Amino acid sequence: MKKSILLLICVFAFSALQAQWVDDPTANTRLATASDDAGEIYLATHEATGDTYIQWSDMASNGWAVNLQRIDVHGVPQWGDQGIHIGSHQFASWSQGYAMSATSDNCVVTCFANYDGQCIAMKFDKDGNALWGEQGISVIDFPAGSYGCSRVELQAGNDGGVWALVSDTEDSYLRYINADGTLNATATISEPGVNCTFGLLTPGPDGVVFV
Repeated sequence: MKKSILLLICVFAFSALQAQWVDDPTANTRLATASDDAGEIYLATHEATGDTYIQWSDMASNGWAVNLQRIDVHGVPQWGDQGIHIGSHQFASWSQGYAMSATSDNCVVTCFANYDGQCIAMKFDKDGNALWGEQGISVIDFPAGSYGCSRVELQAGNDGGVWALVSDTEDSYLRYINADGTLNATATISEPGVNCTFGLLTPGPDGVVFV
């Protein structure tokens, strides 16, 4: 009798450990029903939990808007049938200034250009709560005459914050956003006669970032 009970426990434990991901191409995990021109997809996985954050852009009533979904380690979507749609901003009808990064505190930061060319960052926790408010925060005060945000790179820090490298059509601006959304000083990357618009970020030791 003891052997039978032990066998049942082992079978149950083995079943519980099975992932929900499928390898059948006709039965993929559904994320959302999007428009024909949906795209601009970003992925980021939290190493400790296995949660994967997915961002895509889709044409909606407020323009080519950002959408987010969290998939747990078993492949199960966590943020409803259609994920989170950023409806608090108006977007242009083309791809511009999108980026996304998972953070060390198992949240996700999305960064995008709104219709007015502002660079907006929003942070969501694993339950889909907007930690930096429904409007997010404006990352950079662009100088007079700037055309606004054209490209963004994000790199997670080691304390729940993110580095943001934001470019307009001439210069790039580097800024660290703390986990609570407070902004640090901005470093402007500029070269006379040269457009500095395509930088990349690489993490270094002790919270340092290389540009």
